[in-house]
Amino acid sequence: MSKSSFAHSKAFVIGYGFRDVHNRHAFGKQSYKESNVMKNIDCQKIYGTEYVTPSFVCALANGGTACYGDSGGPLAYKWCKKYYLIGVTSFSPGRCEDGAPTVFVRVTAHLEWIQSLM
Repeated sequence: MSKSSFAHSKAFVIGYGFRDVHNRHAFGKQSYKESNVMKNIDCQKIYGTEYVTPSFVCALANGGTACYGDSGGPLAYKWCKKYYLIGVTSFSPGRCEDGAPTVFVRVTAHLEWIQSLM
């Protein structure tokens, strides 16, 4: 699984941030959104190659993106009834709306470093 790009897979964005920009009362409650993992080349067309490198993974959710307060949260991939951390929320367009993907740090790009700390 460490070599997978996860493109075209379903994954879950999980966080405690705002659910929409206009409803500040929705902050602090855990929520999740099923998302579609994109090919990096498609994400680069939106944000540019300087912001989306191979060490990132992008996902697009129906019903919104990651929002304020979600940074650092997980992008989880379900496989064989278990969830695997494949991304850590880095940035999104900031509108908390449909239409633009959220960008995550790709965990598999940093496995060697992570394992060196264990």
